[in-house]
Amino acid sequence: MKPKIILCLALVLRGVLATFSTRAADTNSLRVVVIPSKTEVRVKETFKVTLRVENPTTTNQTVRVMSCSWYQEWQTRNTNISWIGWICTRNVDMNVKIPPGGAYTNELEMFIPKPIFKKTLSFRMGFTPIGSETTFWSDAVVIAVAPVLAMMTNQINQATSLLMEFKKSKSADPLEKTLRAAERIPFPGIDTVARREQAKLWLSLLATIDQNIDPSFDDPHNPPNAIAIK
Repeated sequence: MKPKIILCLALVLRGVLATFSTRAADTNSLRVVVIPSKTEVRVKETFKVTLRVENPTTTNQTVRVMSCSWYQEWQTRNTNISWIGWICTRNVDMNVKIPPGGAYTNELEMFIPKPIFKKTLSFRMGFTPIGSETTFWSDAVVIAVAPVLAMMTNQINQATSLLMEFKKSKSADPLEKTLRAAERIPFPGIDTVARREQAKLWLSLLATIDQNIDPSFDDPHNPPNAIAIK
């Protein structure tokens, strides 16, 4: 009886080890590599990111993904970065075979949606095939983030140039463009230098409008409905 018991225990143990070995192999069967097209980006500036699901094993690996909305199989844990999706007219799940040493490759347009007050941003991308309970994570990718003031400088300079053009021409068109350009400048948050530069632009714009109001434009008996330029 004892030899039979030992044999049964050996078979059970062999099955457990085989199961554990298979799961371990599955976990290590794919490698995710993320390659950004730029090393420094500005807030709201899009940049391309190459996503590679590599097969470092000696056997074929198959992943199930959507044919069009494949980005749904990807995720990141950093909420300071996002990507641009798209509308699909035809979208089916499909199997993709990755040969040994090969890769399943795609490209996303990513961006930082709002100002952050750090010099760098670190993120990882995770890939979860359809029907899988395993998410394969990339190593951390670090990109430099242009300072808020540096990002705002071009926009402030553009608005200031338009305001100077208005002062010379007295045409309403550059004044309206100045207002639109000032509205597009993002809120600088806690950056005191950037906040001061943005406030100076708005004060200059409002002072210019005030100085160029024609006091005789509105009929005193009617409520004002517009502003005339001298």
